[in-house]
Amino acid sequence: MFDSFLRSFFLFLWAGSMLLAQDAPQAQPLIGSGELVKEKSKDLAATLSTQKEARTMRLSIPAPRGQIVDRNGMALAQNRVVYYLALNFPFMDKATPEMILSFAKDRIASANKLLGKAWTIPDDKLISHYQNRRWLPLVFSLEEGLNVELSNDEQKKLAPLLEQGSLLLQPAYIRYYPKENTACHVIGFTGKTRRLPEGPISDGDPLFEEMEGRDGIELTFDAMLKGIPGEINLLFDADGKLLSDEVLRRPSPGRTVVLAIDYHMQKYAENALQVAKFLESHQKVSWVRYPGLPSHPQHELARRQMLRGFGGMLSFGKKGGVESGRRLMDALKLCDLRPDPAHLAS
Repeated sequence: MFDSFLRSFFLFLWAGSMLLAQDAPQAQPLIGSGELVKEKSKDLAATLSTQKEARTMRLSIPAPRGQIVDRNGMALAQNRVVYYLALNFPFMDKATPEMILSFAKDRIASANKLLGKAWTIPDDKLISHYQNRRWLPLVFSLEEGLNVELSNDEQKKLAPLLEQGSLLLQPAYIRYYPKENTACHVIGFTGKTRRLPEGPISDGDPLFEEMEGRDGIELTFDAMLKGIPGEINLLFDADGKLLSDEVLRRPSPGRTVVLAIDYHMQKYAENALQVAKFLESHQKVSWVRYPGLPSHPQHELARRQMLRGFGGMLSFGKKGGVESGRRLMDALKLCDLRPDPAHLAS
């Protein structure tokens, strides 16, 4: 039940972030009067009083980061919803460390066998999570300390195990750069704001990992891009079953940052730089003139003036004299005319 709630909630947020206008609205409470919240809280309190192991918690919902686009609206940085594999602990009466480890390792081993993985979690972390945070999923699809995204095929393979309820798919946002390395020195990158807490659950703990800008535009405009977190109240019974999920405030996605650069021209300049580097290292080329190369006489001036790239024009000389140059020209194939100068055929 908690798994299906998370999946549907993330899809709702993702769809909303894709439709986001330039200025994101301020986060507002989902319930206006507050009277319904008060009545509902009384019912939850009555339930808690009869179940010692039941738990209610108020968690923060990190907002999806805003997009970064070029001057024409082409996306250069977006969010993508991914799924990690996580343990879902049940309540164990008079649980011992041996019982906790046996349950966890058996489920992890079943998943590893099915997917051909070797995922593992230290014993002390498994025990600590059960004692302090067993109501929340514990992601174990980890390699070298990083979460590993499950492919669609892997999710289908896991279906029989997921139906048992002891494993679930934990959704999360990751930063996605649809144009890959283009303008990466301008856009920058993101990283985790902090590790997820491992001790007892406190009000305001994030539901999943938060991201922050670490370099470039992602860092400079971090306050604008990160949006406003939401807040959710969760109630679990003693067996870890989700009884109630009350969204107190929806997360408000970050704003869209529009850059002055044009993606196609940026790609054009970056391709030219790669060609210039290739020619400069070629044994049959005597010289290359391109302002993006350190060997160019005005390279330092170009670095100060040409902040968005060094353009797409270059020249070079070939060793071997006139005859060698003539053979090169005869061997050249003319490029096709394309409306996009950055097209591979141009």
